[in-house]
Amino acid sequence: MATTQKALEMARELQDRLAKRGLSLTVADVAFDSSLSQPYIKIGPGVDGDGSFLIRLKPIEWPLAKDILGLDQTVYTPHKAQLAVEAGAAVDFGYAVTADLVAVMGEVMSLGCRVEMIVTPNGTGINDIIAAPQTYLDVDTYVQAVYEAHLYHKMLSSQ
Repeated sequence: MATTQKALEMARELQDRLAKRGLSLTVADVAFDSSLSQPYIKIGPGVDGDGSFLIRLKPIEWPLAKDILGLDQTVYTPHKAQLAVEAGAAVDFGYAVTADLVAVMGEVMSLGCRVEMIVTPNGTGINDIIAAPQTYLDVDTYVQAVYEAHLYHKMLSSQ
């Protein structure tokens, strides 16, 4: 699914808020990579074991949004934020600094969109996720938790 102006604006707003938080990691500018096909924010250098984060914002898929010819329609659906971190060797968020994780989660949840917490295997840095999003972000294998900001999202997915 192609990106939307809403996703771009949400990413810019989130990047601005995270930059003001004073995280221990550097918050990069909003980027758009052809492999991810959606705007994303990288927090930290992104190499294995450094506690970096990746946030991708995208519209929620809605396969029933078709016209009479079966073509995809421009719909203004809710969006979701995918927050990815690398798992530590012994615990789930071993490399992520807890204070940074709480600050990032708070800002992402305040967007009012669906939040998916994705924990990738140990040894899979954020740069690896950007290089192969279909392996880590586009499947439900690594989704550890989902937070629905509104009940509307749950009702939409049941159509």
